[in-house]
Formats: sequence, C-alpha cells, structure tokens
Amino acid sequence: GTVSVQELLTAMTGQDHNPGARLAMVNVCVNDHTVREPATSTPFGHTLMTKYLTLKLMRMLGSKEFLLSSQYYNDDYTVETQFVEWLAANDPQLLEGGFIGFAPATDDPVSVQYMDKYIDLCTHTNTPNVFLDVNLVDNPEGTAPHMKGSLLDISRFNAKIVLQAVHKIDRMLSRKGYPDNPWREVPSKTAPAGELYVNFIN
Repeated sequence: GTVSVQELLTAMTGQDHNPGARLAMVNVCVNDHTVREPATSTPFGHTLMTKYLTLKLMRMLGSKEFLLSSQYYNDDYTVETQFVEWLAANDPQLLEGGFIGFAPATDDPVSVQYMDKYIDLCTHTNTPNVFLDVNLVDNPEGTAPHMKGSLLDISRFNAKIVLQAVHKIDRMLSRKGYPDNPWREVPSKTAPAGELYVNFIN
C-alpha cells in the first residue's frame, strides 16, 4: 500500500509531524542527475568520457551538486564505478559537490557486504556526499534486467534498515572530518560536503 509523508516521518522518528510546518522549514536543494541518468536503463552506451564532458558542461551551467554514480550492479565493474575512480585520480576537484548513490542493505549479510563496498568507494575516491535510494513499494513494471538482485531491487522501506544505513554513512562522513551539521544557508551558492540525502522512490 501507499504511505503518507506524515506516516513516514512518524515511523522514522517516533514523533508526530505536521507536514505543512515541516515543509515551511525545508531548505531546497537541486541535485543534478544529468551525469548519472544515461545509465539508468542502459547498461551500455554511456562512457567515462561522456560522463566527464557532461559533468564539465553542467558545472559551466552553474550546477553545484551532482549524482555522479549509482551503485546498483553488485560485482560488475561498470562505468559508474570507473568514473568516480577516474575523477579521484585525474581531476579530483570535479568531485566537489558529488554524490554516490546506492540503496540501504537488508538484513542479508551479502547485501550488507555490498553496501559496505559502496561506502568504501565513497571513502577511497573522496566523494563527499551520499544519495540513499529507498524503495517504498514494488515497481509494478519490474526492475531493469541488469539490476535484478541489486540492493535497489530487493530492498523495500523499513525504518530499521534505513536508519542503520544512515548511521553507517554518518560514521564514514564523520571519520572524513565533515562537520556534524553540514547545513547550507543558501544551497544554490555552495557545494554540499558531508551531506546524506534519503530519496524515496516508486
């Protein structure tokens, strides 16, 4: 079934929330997915250089934050991983404002291993932010064949697993020296650093 925003907030925090009052305090951020989106449903056809040139173009247009890579391919070594590794080695300033996306692990040890691998990718490439994709319901059209069995395919909203993932990611960001409260007064003027976005999908 469907879940309201108010029910989600209550489930995650244990407190009642007035969605209207909450939204009045939201600091709007625009996370640019132009670099990531060519890979959404096409396992082939996007290249490291295409992603690099797209990122440079979006920076020229004034974007400050980007989903650089999403990790939904388990053991496959895709352009999504190669791209952030290449940036870290060759043009690290372009990682500024960058996010790596993945889904929270379930209680299954293999899924925990994959999420830990993706968190390690953030650490060793020095990508400063995380975008956590959380499925709320089954996708009626099914998951793309190359994503079957991935964390995004198998995980569904569960407050416990989302909060466990947030805790692990927060520890990683703290170890990297990011501030405890990375709030930006004017998000459009500064790049995020040490931020975690939770994205509810489907």
